[in-house]
Amino acid sequence: MAMLSYVGLVTSQEKRAFYMAIAEGVLLFGVLIGQTINGFIIDDLGLDTMAYITAAVSVLPVIVASVFVTDATSTRHRHTWRDVITLSHMFDAFKTIYRKREGHKRKLLSLCFVMYSLPFVSVCTYMAGSFLYFVKERGLTMSEYSIFNGYSSALKSFGGPLVVYLLKRFINPDQFHFAMGCAVSQIFGFTLMSIDIIPDSMWIGVTFIMTQTAYFALIRNLQTTICDKNEYGQLFAFAAILQCVLQSVVGILAKEVYTASLSFWPGLFLALCAFFYLCGMMVTIVVAYYHDKDKAMNTDLHEDE
Repeated sequence: MAMLSYVGLVTSQEKRAFYMAIAEGVLLFGVLIGQTINGFIIDDLGLDTMAYITAAVSVLPVIVASVFVTDATSTRHRHTWRDVITLSHMFDAFKTIYRKREGHKRKLLSLCFVMYSLPFVSVCTYMAGSFLYFVKERGLTMSEYSIFNGYSSALKSFGGPLVVYLLKRFINPDQFHFAMGCAVSQIFGFTLMSIDIIPDSMWIGVTFIMTQTAYFALIRNLQTTICDKNEYGQLFAFAAILQCVLQSVVGILAKEVYTASLSFWPGLFLALCAFFYLCGMMVTIVVAYYHDKDKAMNTDLHEDE
């Protein structure tokens, strides 16, 4: 989230969606590398060695940030351990999101988090049930599942930024039409994987969900246009809190749903993934309405001046 906040600060509004997509893609590229090598490391060197390597790699971002990242904003606030113990940063994030704003901006920001939460619930649901479904129900071997996962992660890592770049370069669609197009692609992909009516439907379906990174990048870009630059840290801190809560709750519920649906439709959890994106698309329409309303109101004020 610190990375996304920094990207928001140092990029222009015109290019921010593209660089947000790259940031999301880089995160998934790390997942791709981890999924590719962790099995070999555990088999050859043991689980303890894998834990040590993970701890060492986790420190690297701090070193890289301290060496290469320069200050994007200035602040006089000094952070203390008391701030950590009293959770003041967490409360600051909540206050930033729900403070009064001009026009419909507070409502827009809240709706953006709803628009973000629904697809994230879809992602958590997919992660919770995909291993059992594709290995136990669809008969993939562990090697085939690793290849399938790697293919999916590679598409999201490189496909998301590529989709944003190509559409911005040649079509330049409205950001809301762009987001809805990404949502439709996700809905089609998850639905295709859930019903399994054509050969290789899971490979075709997972190809369509490559727009996941582009969708989240567009939401983050929209959020940064609503907030002030000095609020980006609190904005993404709130997003991190939301992610942790959703990941903890949704993972458990999704596994229960998968277990309960085995007797009549094992792919139900994938249909739910599509449904959450459909709900997210509906919220996008509402966000577009209030965004255009705010834009029209600002235009009227400028004309009066």
